[in-house]
Amino acid sequence: MSYRYNKTQKERLEQYNTTFENALNHPIITPTLAEFGYDEVKLSEGKQIFFVARNAYDFKITEDDETKEAKYGLDTKLEELFSIYYPHRKKAKVIFKNDPVILHLLGINGCIPTDYLSRMEIIKKFYTEILNDETLQQRFAAIKITLEDLTKANNVAAEVVSNRFEYVREKGESQDATKNKLAALKIIDDWMDDFYEIAEIAFEDNPQLLEVLGVYVRS
Repeated sequence: MSYRYNKTQKERLEQYNTTFENALNHPIITPTLAEFGYDEVKLSEGKQIFFVARNAYDFKITEDDETKEAKYGLDTKLEELFSIYYPHRKKAKVIFKNDPVILHLLGINGCIPTDYLSRMEIIKKFYTEILNDETLQQRFAAIKITLEDLTKANNVAAEVVSNRFEYVREKGESQDATKNKLAALKIIDDWMDDFYEIAEIAFEDNPQLLEVLGVYVRS
């Protein structure tokens, strides 16, 4: 029989924890299991395998939370950047509409790319070119976009890049944690399947004790 049918990972781990606590401390179950090869030493070995799986499961949750936090930080900073850049771009297209050289230099002579990397390259180039050219800064100042405004936008763009690096790192760590968790769960699942098969034999005349071990028994 399958002892983990339709159970989530969390539910299986909670069941295994119950199993070990009662297998190691029950006045009837503990000595009976020892007669079938699952003495304190073997059960303690299994419990250590369980702890590895439990820790891997908990670590994966932590990594997922950190990834979500990093993604939120990235999305928030991107939204801030776009709220600054799009008005600047719109005004620049107006004041330089008859100057194709400047339009090309600032990357505003076409549509905004949809992918992240291309879009960020366009935005960084826009502010880099302006901040390196006092004449351009004066043209922007004439439409109420100050050097301070431009510098702030450039700094926000740098923060976006930093947040993107953090998000990619956290995402990679989360994926690695997933692999480790699944591997650890496979080991403890297999160990517990073997244990429950023996326990079912050991308590075939007293199936209620299987429920003490966390195994559902049909009445």
